[in-house]
Amino acid sequence: MKRVPRGCGHALGAALALSLVAGCAAKDPTAPAPPPVLGPPVDAVFPAARSAGVFYDTDIWVRFSEPLDPATINERTVFLKLDTVRNPVALSYDAATRTIRLTPQVQLALLRTYTVELTPGVRTAAGTQLAQTYFWQFTTNGLRRL
Repeated sequence: MKRVPRGCGHALGAALALSLVAGCAAKDPTAPAPPPVLGPPVDAVFPAARSAGVFYDTDIWVRFSEPLDPATINERTVFLKLDTVRNPVALSYDAATRTIRLTPQVQLALLRTYTVELTPGVRTAAGTQLAQTYFWQFTTNGLRRL
């Protein structure tokens, strides 16, 4: 074991204590945090996130709490994916209910997990974009209807 020369231990301890105090001073708990810049909040999605046994021909939609810019709702900003493959969908936006509807153009596979993804390219009517990519998943049922 190596010995610390006399007098150096106190200096080392003081430097360590000073650096700890300086680090704590940077995080003043009484200082107000800057407000986060958030995009349009999502009110509801259907099918519900992580739901299982969803019929393959069900409605798929997402409702926002603010009106959206319809020009930003397109195949580059809203996706329905199976694994990493995008499925073709018809998109519509109902301004009265602030709801984006996705209508798959191919029949969904059985017992598969689908991801609905909205990119930050989706903007409100005021121009605020989503703060980050928003997504949720659901799993289809295992039987076709008669």
